[in-house]
Amino acid sequence: MLTGRLIIVGLGNIGMVLVRTLPRGFRLVCVDINEKTLEQVRKLRGESVETYQGDATSRLVLQKVGICPADTLAITTSNEEINIEVARVLHRHFPDVRVIGIGITQVGIQEMSALGVEVEGIFAAGATGLRNRLEHRTKTVHGIGLGKNEILEVEVSPSSRLANKPLGWLHPKSWRFGLIYRDGNIVIPDQTAVLKPRDKVVILGEPRVLKTVAERLSSRFSDFPLDYGDTGLVMVGHKEEPAFFSEVAYLASTLPLRRFILAVAEKAEIPEQLLQLIADKDPVTIEISRFASPVEAVRATIEKTSSNLGLCVMSPHFLFHRTSAARAKRQILDIFDKLHCPILLAAGTHPYEKIAVPCIDLNAGHNALEAAMDVSADMYSSIEALLALPSKYITTEKEGDVYTLLKKNVSDVALAYRSNIRRIELTGNPIHRFSQTLNDYNLQVNEISDATGGHLLRRIFHPDVPWSVVRRAKPSALLIPAIGEAL
Repeated sequence: MLTGRLIIVGLGNIGMVLVRTLPRGFRLVCVDINEKTLEQVRKLRGESVETYQGDATSRLVLQKVGICPADTLAITTSNEEINIEVARVLHRHFPDVRVIGIGITQVGIQEMSALGVEVEGIFAAGATGLRNRLEHRTKTVHGIGLGKNEILEVEVSPSSRLANKPLGWLHPKSWRFGLIYRDGNIVIPDQTAVLKPRDKVVILGEPRVLKTVAERLSSRFSDFPLDYGDTGLVMVGHKEEPAFFSEVAYLASTLPLRRFILAVAEKAEIPEQLLQLIADKDPVTIEISRFASPVEAVRATIEKTSSNLGLCVMSPHFLFHRTSAARAKRQILDIFDKLHCPILLAAGTHPYEKIAVPCIDLNAGHNALEAAMDVSADMYSSIEALLALPSKYITTEKEGDVYTLLKKNVSDVALAYRSNIRRIELTGNPIHRFSQTLNDYNLQVNEISDATGGHLLRRIFHPDVPWSVVRRAKPSALLIPAIGEAL
């Protein structure tokens, strides 16, 4: 654990992941130019966090923060020029502080390394690599190899799903175990060797695969949705179908939730059978509250759950009835912002025997695939990844590269979870084909963010594909907040 403070410079996606996932034992300081972002951090971490608004490329701003040799500073912006300039200022004026940073290009990584920065490549490690360095659970092995994160040393977390598993259970394909260090001794890895909590293991392989393997070894996993909380919120309006209540009962019997809050519209009724089914699951508590509007229900839930909400459930009719698509999405984003948990639009298509993940964006696809894997572990579901095959006539080179990475991402997640994810490649208009194909599944899993929008022409030429698919497809939809949105 750090003896001084941890100073995070730049609160984009990576910086916010650190804010959310680092243990409370860290004395956290955040520096960002955006006051609204700093306000999000204060809401999340409370009085334990220090925040400073300003440009960290300025020596005066860093002096105001009061950097001392015992501190560790993490440079996490997605702008490599800014990262290098911050590193340069630190090297010149604060040479004794430990600096960890994100590198984007090979040239940038080399330049930051020359300035004394412990660099993690954004595409090979990202937030998890930074977090594990800070907690001394993962580090790059230097002095041998190519220096591209193809050799890592990782500490096995006691709550990792891979702890106490024999190596033969993992079936590594694009990576290998090198050595295991345990209690000052060396354990030679073979098929019968068992990973123990707090083991330090050296892993070798393709950097993108190692990133995911390191996450599985070092992260604290729990059953979905306990990573968010152990309370379920069910929003009930006036026109829910019996299939909706049946699906809520299915969720109550399947997910490891310990508490349910039923937010019920005034004069609406709840089937007695549903209450009995939830009550039969021991130990589970049920609370019923009446609301005049969804806003009131969310506000009351925040007061009751103390930010321990794991899942919010509502029917598609509850969300889309008498409102535009844009306003419905804004309501979803507002819930993400206030309740910090996934949302399930329960359309009555349970049990979730077949789960589909429309892979549209690289980062969003990765998060949605992991969520789908976590859900399937509880429900014994099959998972298929839907990909839109680029047109060979109009696809740019960059779009082709993204598609290749999307396919590889599916393989990486399947490998890390030791599971099978079938890839389905679809041709034609993505919105139409995804929506049509999803009707053959019981559950779709999508990450929804505020990345799209803007004026009318932009929405026409750059449609919000994930949200359009959610609106049009028939099966239930599990909506995962983007990291930044979830804060």
